[in-house]
Amino acid sequence: MSRQKVRAIVYAFVDQINAGDPKGLMAHQTDDFTFIDYDGDRTRGRDGWHSYFENYPEYKIHVKHMINSGCGVAIIGKTIGCHVGPVVEEQWTILWVAQVRDELVFEWRIYSDVHEVRERIGIGERGNNHLDNLDRVKSVALSFIDCINAGNSMGLMALQTENFTLIDYEGNVYQGRDGWYDYFTDNPEYKIHVRHIITSGTGVAILGRTTGSHVAPEVEEKETILWTAEVRDDLISEWRLYSDTEEIER
Repeated sequence: MSRQKVRAIVYAFVDQINAGDPKGLMAHQTDDFTFIDYDGDRTRGRDGWHSYFENYPEYKIHVKHMINSGCGVAIIGKTIGCHVGPVVEEQWTILWVAQVRDELVFEWRIYSDVHEVRERIGIGERGNNHLDNLDRVKSVALSFIDCINAGNSMGLMALQTENFTLIDYEGNVYQGRDGWYDYFTDNPEYKIHVRHIITSGTGVAILGRTTGSHVAPEVEEKETILWTAEVRDDLISEWRLYSDTEEIER
């Protein structure tokens, strides 16, 4: 499936959300559809939208940019009319990641910094279990990036699970903890520059840019890139890249 086709499917999904049409959404979801909220809570099944639209009839997603990773799409944007309220909506960073299979959406995941924003403006509670885990999960991901930026392949292997999976922006899947040494040898100046980091339960999304990668510098200056990491037992079990590199290179 082409990158353009995958994005079109996800755009259609967002259109149904913005229309407040639960039946339309169900038609765009697989039977085993999974919704994952920014606390990492999972809801399986195609229903559930109706009550949200009833409670928040003005809810809208405003898409700023979409970037691909194979049959996955990350949406950078903002909301209006959602349950967090307008004060938080003005300040938070939120993104959605959709996974597509057989031209239907089978997973919809939300990443945000809602808890940090609430705490900053005085309406959060540090004792909340989700808040207690935020710093730890983000710290694991940032330590992983520190090893990447140091070109430390052995350090990276120590931070990966035995069944570590890397998925590149074309959707190619690589399993196993080795492979970093060759990349660092070919690209010794490779660095990730973190702009913002947000969470979804034990998942982390990192917005930023690169320098010194295998991509030409003039592309690096223009591309939008996102990394998602899944943390398990204080180790990285999955590292995935989303970008618009192919579109910029054309």
